[in-house]
Amino acid sequence: MNGTTVGTAAAVTSAASHIGGRLCKIVLTGGPGGGKSTALTKLRNRLVHRGLPVTLIGENATPLIERMGGYELSWRHTWKHVEFQRIMLKAQLEQEDNIMSLCRLREDDRVIILDRGAFDGRTFCTADEWEKVRNSNHIYTDQELFDSCRAVFVTPLALSYLLFSYSYGVGSTNESRFHTPSMAAEADKLGREF
Repeated sequence: MNGTTVGTAAAVTSAASHIGGRLCKIVLTGGPGGGKSTALTKLRNRLVHRGLPVTLIGENATPLIERMGGYELSWRHTWKHVEFQRIMLKAQLEQEDNIMSLCRLREDDRVIILDRGAFDGRTFCTADEWEKVRNSNHIYTDQELFDSCRAVFVTPLALSYLLFSYSYGVGSTNESRFHTPSMAAEADKLGREF
């Protein structure tokens, strides 16, 4: 790359940071089966009905888990789990950054709604595991994640759903969901505490 190309790229990046409308980033997070997808759809529909442009950013975990052949439960609370969550957080942050950058090219004000977002991994980690995951992605406090958002909503898991309707694994409505009902309840508790 020559000096002119580097200078041009820097000028374009600088100019791009000053164009476009305002972006309002909202996150819906929580443990598995908490109703995030339903809430996300309703929120999106209501905002669009009011004339607001909305961009959805999906969570990365489900498609990545499906592509890799599933998460191994034997990884829980081992270095493999921390590495798995590090990769998931990195992929999610990259996706969020890329879509936010593309949205900044637009001239309109826009609501960005994240399905789980970068907060997702916290619901499946102990405090020590999450600190390692976060730090390995150069995020040193949870507040750094919160500060990048206008609002974060946690959808609590309904106990009746967990006891009577929750499904996971092969043959379920979400075959990449590997959490047993007790693991889902634990993730829900961690998400609410976060």
